[in-house]
Amino acid sequence: MGNDWLRGVWNALWASDIKWTDVAIVLFTFGQVWIGVRQSRIARRQTEISNEQTRIQEETRDIALSALNRPYLIVDFTIHNMQEWYDGEALLKFEFRFSNYGASPAIVRYVSAYAFFSSGNRSVHARDNWPARFFPRPEELDALLYYEPYSKIFPEKRPDLNLKTKTFGFAHDNPTVVLRPGEAGPAFEQIVHHVGMHPRDEWFVRGSGALADAAPWLIGSVDYEAVSGQKHCTRFCFRGRSDGAADEVYAAPYNERS
Repeated sequence: MGNDWLRGVWNALWASDIKWTDVAIVLFTFGQVWIGVRQSRIARRQTEISNEQTRIQEETRDIALSALNRPYLIVDFTIHNMQEWYDGEALLKFEFRFSNYGASPAIVRYVSAYAFFSSGNRSVHARDNWPARFFPRPEELDALLYYEPYSKIFPEKRPDLNLKTKTFGFAHDNPTVVLRPGEAGPAFEQIVHHVGMHPRDEWFVRGSGALADAAPWLIGSVDYEAVSGQKHCTRFCFRGRSDGAADEVYAAPYNERS
């Protein structure tokens, strides 16, 4: 159809008295207009691409600045009192502390930890004997740290009796901890479960004792926020050593910072 139209225009021009110079001027002018329209479209598209690139750069910058300016909590102190417990002088417990290594304040909302004896074997076929326990699988961590009452450490709860209304409940003591950049938080403690204050000699008999190949472990989580309201979480996992110190062991999700 386009060729027929051009052929018709050509025949009409050939049969008319229009000068070829006039035709050339018209065609030249038409070409200039067409080129101008194309250049305008190209310029508009280039502007759109430039604006999109600027938007992406600004979003990337905002993300980078957010990451640089965020709080960053790391558990940097962990000990236990296994020797005292072994001597029958105290309950076996871990003490740990975290600090803010970020560039903005951290608002601590929730701290949970679970302490236990285990061989640390994560094989699905491994089974530890009581009072040791099978090492928690990744899919068990949320239930262990967020839904088990004995894992909750902060905020602390205390019984609250309202004599006026005759109601009983629980109140939180100091429900918020704010750590400035470079500041260390308070020390938290968690008792190792199921072993009591008096260890039994048969637990440590080589080859048959339930704790002969086991070590005390501490698994926990710190949930906190930036001043902007952005939520963050630090997961930690430590294995106690015989000298009372502890080593950070295993990768995500046992040790993970978000």
